Amino acid sequence: MTSPVRRLSFPQIRRVVLDKFSLYTQRPGIELDVSAGVLCLAGANGIGKSTFLSAINYGLTGIVPLASREFMSAAEYYKDGLRFSHEFFDGRIEEDDRDGAQITVEFDVGKTGFQLTRGLFEADSLRALSITVNGKPIDSADAPLSAEEKNRLYCTQVAKVVGVKSFEQFVFLQHFVLTFDESRHLLFWDPRALEQALYLAFGTDPEIAAAAERLRREMEKAESRGRNIQYHATNVFNRIQTLEDVLGTPAGGKAGRDEELREKYAGLLKERDQLEKEVDQTEAKASDAEVALAEASAAHISLRKDYDAAFEKLTGRRSIVDSHPLVRTSLDDERCALCGATGKDVNDALKSALKRHECPLCESKLQPGASGQGELLANLKKIDAALAKAKGKVETCATTRSRLAKEKTQVQDRFATAQEAVRAFETMYEKAIAKVREREKTASGGVAQALENLRTEHETLQAERRKAYTLRDEKKKELKKLQRSLESSYAAAEEEFVPRFRALAELFLGIELDVRLEGKAATGLVLILELRSTLRREKHQLSESQRFFVDIALRMALAQFMSNKEAPAGLLIDTPEGSLDIAYESRAGEMFAEFVKGGHRIMMTANINTSQLLQKLAKECGAKRMTLTRMTTWTDLSDVQVKESDLFHNAYATIEKELKGAHG
Repeated sequence: MTSPVRRLSFPQIRRVVLDKFSLYTQRPGIELDVSAGVLCLAGANGIGKSTFLSAINYGLTGIVPLASREFMSAAEYYKDGLRFSHEFFDGRIEEDDRDGAQITVEFDVGKTGFQLTRGLFEADSLRALSITVNGKPIDSADAPLSAEEKNRLYCTQVAKVVGVKSFEQFVFLQHFVLTFDESRHLLFWDPRALEQALYLAFGTDPEIAAAAERLRREMEKAESRGRNIQYHATNVFNRIQTLEDVLGTPAGGKAGRDEELREKYAGLLKERDQLEKEVDQTEAKASDAEVALAEASAAHISLRKDYDAAFEKLTGRRSIVDSHPLVRTSLDDERCALCGATGKDVNDALKSALKRHECPLCESKLQPGASGQGELLANLKKIDAALAKAKGKVETCATTRSRLAKEKTQVQDRFATAQEAVRAFETMYEKAIAKVREREKTASGGVAQALENLRTEHETLQAERRKAYTLRDEKKKELKKLQRSLESSYAAAEEEFVPRFRALAELFLGIELDVRLEGKAATGLVLILELRSTLRREKHQLSESQRFFVDIALRMALAQFMSNKEAPAGLLIDTPEGSLDIAYESRAGEMFAEFVKGGHRIMMTANINTSQLLQKLAKECGAKRMTLTRMTTWTDLSDVQVKESDLFHNAYATIEKELKGAHG
């Protein structure tokens, strides 16, 4: 399967300058030259490491990553980010430094160079902007650009050279895919954000990603509108019930009927919605069971072939029948595996024939086993034991499949019943109103007129509700087409992407894993993780460190896959080293080093200590691929940190020793 692969170009940061950055009391003016490989900013707790990465993102995108990282659409996220960024640096920048506080970022995107300066309290404007192509400035406007016009020009140009449809899409990629910061947002388990990332990574056109995002929002808005209209319709119906009581309870009516109806309807809806979730869960489990049975059956067939080959190798063309599965089964069960006869006589007859070196089936004389075949016989027994175990697994999987298939049918039936109960109840609403209509037409006075108006309003609301749900279904149908297109594109790229992800994640986990794309009605397309042949659908099925570093491995694999070779993506990582035990520190460093060796960059922060993560990373990368920056000189340390400053110096020295001694 083939599909056109669209690569993106990403910023390669050359230099970062901070002016009047009051948080760093010892160095409010900072200049950092950024080379290829790893730039590790190492320091103590509370020194401002995470803030530095946020400042980098602010310089590039004009907004600081939101702490909640809630994603509904790229445009909405960017809009919310602008509001948040206006207050993010409050408290980090002294009042006297507010006017002068700014960040300058120099970076290349392929052959296009950018140098911009952004005030820390001026998110949607630029103080300075320079853009060059092959080292030559692009044509400037006849008149000087305002700060807002510079920002608009930058947004347009950077989106163009990166290869996305809009600046908001670039912001999304930078914040959700290329940044792992202190919020510990997990892309792998955020269906909305992950789906957008998959469209941008594997789709053939960024317009499709924007269209999918737009359709999902329109679908959700239509559904939300339908629910709101239904809520208002229910309130109107309750008012109708109240006025009916004023005019006289209809035949068969009783006090409190409106409250009973409201409670019963809410209960029916709750039951239906819960069963709908159970349907999705049981269908997924049943699908997994089918896959597990197919895999177990394939393994059993493979072992059966291995057994036959080993048996042939051991005996040649003549069979040593006492090792044959039919004979062994008959002896063990005291039941002939051919005719079904049972009892001790079966064993006696078989043993007698074997003692005479005769085949129990055709009475042919058998050749005695050749000498020196003990190793082959041992191998045969080993395969036979594995075959028995595989057969047991097939039977277990078959039992599981049957049970889950039955559970799926049962829950589907219960869901259908619940749906029908809701439809029947809603029909009863309409009938109840219709029954009193004729009687009330003859009534006089303001109450009767109000009742008639409410009935008209209720009918209008019900029509609008149906219209909203029809629109929702139309948008869902259009979105499904785009999802099928993405599934096709992903399948074409799977052979390149999955091995990248698997290689990085297995470096950390140390166990085999796989990943598959799966479509869900509610959330769209998601990735499902498989560890040791077991599906892990929920993030709580992994430890904290596994979640963090599997998510980082996903970002790295996406960065590798999406990137144009001339402008590979780099990651900003606030290292979650606190989640690691000593056994995994070195593995995390090895994973980071593998990403960098592929030509990508990492700008990371870490607590300065002698953990194996930084030592392994330094050893693998060496001074050519890794730069260590001491952040402990940037700001005032606490009394405890000052008292233990020798520990910091020793830790720096240990890591720098690894850098100098490496061959990287």
